[in-house]
Amino acid sequence: MPVILLERIPLPSLQTYTSVSVLVLSVALYYAYHTVTTVDINSIHELDFGDGVTVEPVADDEVLNEHHDMVNISLPYDSVGWNMFHILTSEVWCVWILVNSAYCCLILLGKAIQKLVFGELRVSEEQHLRDKFWNFLFYKFIFIFGVMNVQTLEEVVSWVAWFTILGFFTLLTQLSKDRFEYLSFSPIAARGVHVKLLCLLFVILLCSFALLFLSGYVGLQAGPTIFAFLAAECLLLGIRALYVVVRYVIHLWDMTVSSVWENKSMYIYYTELTFELSALAVDFAHHLHMLLWGNIFLSMASLVICMQLRYLFYEFKRRINRHKNYRRVVQNMEARFPMATKEELQIHNDNCAVCWERMDSARKLPCGHFFHKYVLLNSQYHLFIAVNILC
Repeated sequence: MPVILLERIPLPSLQTYTSVSVLVLSVALYYAYHTVTTVDINSIHELDFGDGVTVEPVADDEVLNEHHDMVNISLPYDSVGWNMFHILTSEVWCVWILVNSAYCCLILLGKAIQKLVFGELRVSEEQHLRDKFWNFLFYKFIFIFGVMNVQTLEEVVSWVAWFTILGFFTLLTQLSKDRFEYLSFSPIAARGVHVKLLCLLFVILLCSFALLFLSGYVGLQAGPTIFAFLAAECLLLGIRALYVVVRYVIHLWDMTVSSVWENKSMYIYYTELTFELSALAVDFAHHLHMLLWGNIFLSMASLVICMQLRYLFYEFKRRINRHKNYRRVVQNMEARFPMATKEELQIHNDNCAVCWERMDSARKLPCGHFFHKYVLLNSQYHLFIAVNILC
């Protein structure tokens, strides 16, 4: 989805936004405290000054009625703090100020995580984050107001809070994936960088499991349909985070191996295949559930969901066809290019002509050249065709 128009919107700096958020939160807190501590004259029947002198207060009924109509809040608690919390969650404008304050704290937390784990972001990482954010925001807006069709403020706040937490971890997962792909090609990455990134990924995984248990608890109260909606989002988050963790483990294991790990490409390929198909299957079932349950046929939301279902279906089909072609290439390669014997490798005592690494095992081409198996499989088609042309 193009977001060029949205990028041109002038946004305040983080410092300005934080200052304004603190200011409006202070106003809301002062309003709540002033409302709680205002003495209700109707509750005072008489004042005793001692020596038998009592005074009955005289209240202007019009002023009192005007005050109560303006506040229109009953205080159910004896504690000032709980009454303030009750007011802040009862007044609509106070609720939105609390929501804004929560977003401000979340942004500051994300900024702290960025400084601690990632440091300065690269241009591609910022672009991916921006695209992921607007895409996530668009589809969740469709879900809340098109599928769930929420009507009350409490429902809106609940769904917004849920998707805010999911979106926060989704953006961190996307950023972790981009940073891992960068570090996997960087030979000078410090050990502390890997440790911090892995710790963040494990925290995201634990939080995704915690959110899954929370969705189960909510599902017991709200029904299996709501549980399915919540659980699908948690599963998608967990799959994406676990994929980066598994890829990271493969990369770190390859770094510890002194010789060439010839099966690395195979592990990477099947890891990508498994997690990609799992994410596509869960996402497809999730959108199909939205389309069938929401009763939103012949609407804009149904059109968007149908387009997404079409994209997911063809993406799943494309990935299956790609895997079939991969298996066909592997079988063809194994049939045409036999494994070189140890005697042949010792006689040539040569490195791979492509990766220039020592060959403990290799496949022999008709032209007499020796190549690592993973070299022939990495590009699947292009390198395989190029080698045949050269021979």
